Amino acid sequence: MEKPIFKKITEEERRSTLFYQLFKYQEIMDDLAQSTRKDGWSPRKKTITDVCYALQDEICELTRELPNFMNFKVWKRHQYDQNKEFLEFIDILFFTFTLVNYIGEADYLDTEFRLKELFCANKFRDTISGKEKAISDDLDVRALIDLVRCHVSEISIIAQVQSNKEKVKAEDTMIPEYRLMRSTSIETRLIKVFELLGAIGNKLGYTLEQVVDGYIDKYNQNIERVEKDWA
Repeated sequence: MEKPIFKKITEEERRSTLFYQLFKYQEIMDDLAQSTRKDGWSPRKKTITDVCYALQDEICELTRELPNFMNFKVWKRHQYDQNKEFLEFIDILFFTFTLVNYIGEADYLDTEFRLKELFCANKFRDTISGKEKAISDDLDVRALIDLVRCHVSEISIIAQVQSNKEKVKAEDTMIPEYRLMRSTSIETRLIKVFELLGAIGNKLGYTLEQVVDGYIDKYNQNIERVEKDWA
């Protein structure tokens, strides 16, 4: 099978790219991440839980780059760098797009989520611009981050249970908390994640245009990084 050609996003493409189109670019990046390397090594297929763990890891990276008054490492001097903070936010979006792609392709999940990508994009657009509020203004960035963590963790658990449906007789044989988690659909959780991420971006001072530009910059860098194992 011929190896697909992965190319950078051109400046002309950059100028016309809208936020919802990043879902498609991320599909290309996901294919690149799963492609066989020049030395013959091939990554195993990612699971939804793998993506959720990667997303949680990037969320932790963001918390390490927050300004001093929000940085949890109170015992350590921290030189705030907004550019580093912004790059971690972009990394979070990369894996959030990947999560949507993988959930949309999972035939064991009772979801038609790929139909709702535009809705997610619009929610992010409206909250990052301040047009809509994801939640009370009284909550700070760290509270919003923790809400994202909660949704991502529960998406991982729901996906693990549903992928093993044939191995269990009934869902009530699983962990007691599962039924409560399942009362909120994966679709609703993912839409809320985008809404919350938009609100976080707004509170950190980013614009939608900056986010699209930042994603494209990182995408073009990653095209070159894959053969170096993302070093």
